[in-house]
Amino acid sequence: MSALASSVAQPPRVLVVEDDPILASVIADALRDGGFRVDLLHDGDAVADHVRRHAPHAVLLDLGLPGRDGMAVCRELREFSTVPLIMVTARAGSADRMQGLDTG
Repeated sequence: MSALASSVAQPPRVLVVEDDPILASVIADALRDGGFRVDLLHDGDAVADHVRRHAPHAVLLDLGLPGRDGMAVCRELREFSTVPLIMVTARAGSADRMQGLDTG
């Protein structure tokens, strides 16, 4: 590999955790069009392991996931990581927003 090729920075990696395959695809396509590398997961059970192994630059996290829900995933991630989290949810109540902020 040439020195030039090894010095080219990789685009930022974003992990999208969304159980709706259509919405996950739309989000992933938009991020890829914006120049991001995208990893997709469809339930909360594998998120912590994935973050440990791949160190994404950000995580888009649905709250209503099968397996571990988004709040539980957020609490788990905050035990070992400061990766930026963007919560993606249909929940619109202020109590849900406050819980998300309090969780991390």
